[in-house]
Amino acid sequence: MKVIGFRKSSFKGDDGQTVSGVNLFLTEKCEKGEGQSCDRVYITDQRLTACGYTPKIGDEVMPLLRSASAIARFFEDSCSSSPGRQLSSFC
Repeated sequence: MKVIGFRKSSFKGDDGQTVSGVNLFLTEKCEKGEGQSCDRVYITDQRLTACGYTPKIGDEVMPLLRSASAIARFFEDSCSSSPGRQLSSFC
């Protein structure tokens, strides 16, 4: 999936604590049609730090979703020397 945008976001959790993170806006080839499909996923700042990932427009990433818009694990497929490297088992 290609990162086409991102936006900082924070909200109060059920416990009253502030949760901070980033909404990632992603596109990929439409599987059952033509063109591109898009999605928005949220990843907390804590998980981003643990993964060592800083979002950039144009990055190729592969988020594995635990549930709708909640990232369980996060992979980056960049032009680095190790494309597709796993950033963290539990990010």
